[in-house]
Amino acid sequence: MRCEQRSVGLAPDALAWKMVARSSVQAMSDDRPIFILSCSRSGSTLLRVAMNAHPDIASPPELHLLTLAQRLLWTWRITLDAAPEPEGDAKGHDDAWAPALAATRRSLDTIMDDYGRRTDAPIWCEKSVTAINHVDLLDALYPEARVIVLFRHAADVVASGLAAIADRPDGFDFEPYLAADPVRSQALLTYWTQKTAALLDAARRPGRIALRYEDFVRDPDRQLARITSALALHPCDDWGERIYKVPAQQGPGDTSVYARGRVDEGSLGRGASLDLSMVSRRIIKQANRLLAELGYDAVERPGTLKEMEF
Repeated sequence: MRCEQRSVGLAPDALAWKMVARSSVQAMSDDRPIFILSCSRSGSTLLRVAMNAHPDIASPPELHLLTLAQRLLWTWRITLDAAPEPEGDAKGHDDAWAPALAATRRSLDTIMDDYGRRTDAPIWCEKSVTAINHVDLLDALYPEARVIVLFRHAADVVASGLAAIADRPDGFDFEPYLAADPVRSQALLTYWTQKTAALLDAARRPGRIALRYEDFVRDPDRQLARITSALALHPCDDWGERIYKVPAQQGPGDTSVYARGRVDEGSLGRGASLDLSMVSRRIIKQANRLLAELGYDAVERPGTLKEMEF
C-alpha cells in the first residue's frame, strides 16, 4: 500500500481493528509512542527523519523528553509532599513515587498530545541522545512504549564525534568524558563503550528492536520493513521513498542529514584511519568485546583500522 498522507481515522471497518493481546500484532489504531535509544553520532537523526516520513508518525528534533521527565518527577515528588530522597530515578521506586510518576506522565502527555494534534499524526517518536541515560524512567513512565535501539561501529562514532566537537564542542553528551580525559579519542571511545553497554542492556528487554546504522543505510527498505513488523505499524510500501520528501522540523545539527538528500553509504568507514595509539589497551579491549557482540570488526592499537566490514 502506498501512503499519500497521514491517516488518523479508524479503519473503514472499525470492528476489524479491535485491540488484541499486547504479545501479538496490534491494530493499526495503535498509538503507543516510539522512543529511539542511541549514543551520539550514531545516525539517530537520519533514523528520526525516516520515522517522521511514515504517515502515522511525527518525530520532532531532540526534545530530551526523559531529561525533562527526570526533573518533573523530582518536582512533583516534592510538591505532592511525599518525603523526597536525596536522589531518584525510576529504578527501585516504591509506592511513594507512584503519584509523582503519574503526575509526570500527565505533564508529558499534555505536551505530546498537543504535538500530535498539531502534526495530525497519531504516533509520536522521540529521539534524543540523552534518552539512554534514563532507560528505567522510560520503562516506568511508558511501559507500553515501542523502542528502537540503534548501534553504530565504535570507530565511526569516535571519528564523527571528533569532527563534530571541532566545530561545536557541546550538545553531544560528550562533555563529562571530555572534561575527564584530555585525550579526545580515548574520551570518546570511553563514551561509546559505556553507552553501548547500556544500549545492549536496553535491547535485551522485551519489546525492543535492535538496529545497526550500517544495515539501515545499506538497505533502508529492508530495515523499515523490520521496523514495521516489530513495532506493529501500518504498512507503507513507499516509506523509503518518502524519507526526503516529507517535511520535518530541523533541530541543531540536523542540516547535514538534509544536505545529503538521500540515504547513502558515504558515512560508513570514516573511522577506518582512526589513530588509537593514545588509547589505553583496557578501553580497546572493552570496546572490542562490545563490537564482537554486535557483529562488528575489532579496532586495533597502535596504528589504524585498515578495513572495516559490517
